[in-house]
Amino acid sequence: MVMHPSAEWRRYWDGHFNFIVLVYIAYTVPYRLAFNLPAMGGWYLFEFIIDLYYWVDFVMCFHTAYWEKVDDGDDVRYVTDLEEIRAHYLRTWFLPDLLAILPVEYIKRNAQNIAVCSWSLGNDPCGDHVVKGVDHHVMRAFTVIRLFRLLKLGHLPRVQRIIFGYFDEFILQYHLFFSMSKLLLALMFISHWMACLYGSQYNFEREDHSGVEGLHWEMYIGAVYWAVQTVTTVGYGNIVPTTISERVVACFVMLLGGFVFSTIISKVASVLEPDSSENIEVRRKLALRRFIVEKKIPRSLIVRINAYYKNEKDDSFGNNEVIAGLPEVIRTDVNYFVYGGVIIDAFSGTIMPNEMFVEFMCRRMYPKRYTRDTPLSMTNEFVENIFIVAEGRVAVAAREEDLLEDTGDVHTKAYNEKISDANYDNDDPGAGCLMPPGALINPGVALGYKRGVLCTRPYDKIVDLIVLSKQDLMDVIEEHHPLLVRNVMDEFIEQLTWSRKSTQRLGLEGIGRMDLWDEENKRVKAKWDVILQQERRKEDEARLSRGGSLNSQDDDDAIVEAPKLIEAEIGGDKFELVQKQVQQQSIVLAQVANSFKESTEKTRNKLGEQNADLKKFQTSVIDALKSHSHRIERIEGAIEGLHRLLVAQMGGLPYHAETGEDTAGAGFGPASDPYLAKAKDDLRLGGRAYAGQPKPRGGPDDFGVEALNADVADDDNARRLKYAAGASASGRPGSRSSPPPPLQGYEAARLRRAL
Repeated sequence: MVMHPSAEWRRYWDGHFNFIVLVYIAYTVPYRLAFNLPAMGGWYLFEFIIDLYYWVDFVMCFHTAYWEKVDDGDDVRYVTDLEEIRAHYLRTWFLPDLLAILPVEYIKRNAQNIAVCSWSLGNDPCGDHVVKGVDHHVMRAFTVIRLFRLLKLGHLPRVQRIIFGYFDEFILQYHLFFSMSKLLLALMFISHWMACLYGSQYNFEREDHSGVEGLHWEMYIGAVYWAVQTVTTVGYGNIVPTTISERVVACFVMLLGGFVFSTIISKVASVLEPDSSENIEVRRKLALRRFIVEKKIPRSLIVRINAYYKNEKDDSFGNNEVIAGLPEVIRTDVNYFVYGGVIIDAFSGTIMPNEMFVEFMCRRMYPKRYTRDTPLSMTNEFVENIFIVAEGRVAVAAREEDLLEDTGDVHTKAYNEKISDANYDNDDPGAGCLMPPGALINPGVALGYKRGVLCTRPYDKIVDLIVLSKQDLMDVIEEHHPLLVRNVMDEFIEQLTWSRKSTQRLGLEGIGRMDLWDEENKRVKAKWDVILQQERRKEDEARLSRGGSLNSQDDDDAIVEAPKLIEAEIGGDKFELVQKQVQQQSIVLAQVANSFKESTEKTRNKLGEQNADLKKFQTSVIDALKSHSHRIERIEGAIEGLHRLLVAQMGGLPYHAETGEDTAGAGFGPASDPYLAKAKDDLRLGGRAYAGQPKPRGGPDDFGVEALNADVADDDNARRLKYAAGASASGRPGSRSSPPPPLQGYEAARLRRAL
């Protein structure tokens, strides 16, 4: 038989009656042990009923279902299986409950020959009985075992939740009264326990007639008097410890009393201060509870609300606050070390981000922690931020009902991971997949499309995300790496292909690329990446033909044209025509002069402001150069490692990686791709020549395939390759004879698109 823990009768069994019993135990057990006053008559009968209650409860615990929190989750699971119930009880409260209900009191009374007379009613029911003597060590063992009854006080928090859970709103309304009452009760019980401890060692016969006459209640009052004045740090000194045991107990109580009294004072000050964090939290809880009751919020939303506030409370002093006080240079380096890898993964594609881009992204980014119940985007709903997954995984699907959910079961987790990899391999991530760290969420915001194209939600219990606004991201891209907007465009269109067809059309309309829409199949064209690659190749050729750089936007610069001449009319006055022409030229020259004057004024004002801080600026530049000097070696290693990574991953393409020749006639390579040719030249000029390293073995080409594979064996270069390419802690780049293991899932999909 399985009993429900939330039944109405269990609320009184585990709540009200248990609370009365625990209060009785907390008061009487130390008192009877300290002053050697066993229960007799009616009190003995009452304590027998308490023991009977705990024996029955001990048996019931093996048949009571329980609520179990799912693994790393905020939800709970109702367990009704008897084997699980018994195993759970044996792992948790079985041993404390067993020690608390041992019948040592009855064994002791039977050994002293007072087991029968203890049931008799009267002032001294066992006065005429001969009490047998028991060995001193045995009596001490009985005393220690009887103290195990106090282990039942461990159930007090659960009892408090059961009783006061029905009066949460009432307690929050009268928070001041209940807080002061709790403090007073805590002080009373601590004083009671300290009095019993001191009374068990103090010799009252020295200075008090109560000790001679054996008046237990008077001795107890004297001990409480000493305990209160000691705990509250008053200390009149009229009760003086003289023996070793008395002084040891007094020292312990005085040390404990300092902490207890200071804690109570700080708690009182916090409760009486209206704007304290405790009172603010109470007002928030009260307002939230009233809102939930008034609006009849369903339980599913209540769980999500409570999970969010719990996470906010646990992360009240998160990573941002930890490094907020650091100088900007150190803070940027910390963010670069922690988040640099995921930023590179998020913006990698046909173009690799440079170090300046990553560094300034580390200055603009804002890390934030999200729970699994907080959606990041919903299809066709408004979104305003761009996210990069820094830690944890995010569930992605075209429809909300297809999102993978972690129920806490190990088998469910393995199944979800298997489904995610299968959907990636089948080129259908929209059916439900998991995006790992380095994934870019809502890339369309950077392109001006502020609607979600996929449903995204944190999969793990806690997911760390990098939050970016459109303005911050585009400012860094335009200033430090303008061509990276191509990768953002590719990622957005790639995610569009995962979504529903109606969403695909809206997304292309939002970014003004309806030329990528396949009207016949009502979806994004299958070769959209080829179309974009051809367009970009033409743009790069035009830019290089003008002598520009691939990393600049010089083709967008405005061209100043001279004013056109006014055509003469037949029969018109030539002198008047010349005047009009001169007047037009004068207007243009005046506009140019005014513009130049305005620019000069702005420059002069700017220089005037900068001259005042020139020395400070020079000092900061020197400090910055010193702090960044260690990156010179990293830059050289990053360039070298990048080329090695390209050679290793592009080994299967239809052109020779060493010579750049097109081996399959596909028109791919430096001969047909000016960007690839210039990138190869930049790598050749900037690699080892920058750091003054010798040429690799294998021939005149600084980046030959054989030379690269031979140089990889160098431990130092392998470490730099690991830093630049994000290799594993134990992995080392291999040669063509031992290729790296194949990528799967999200990484494989991104690599296929990039290649």
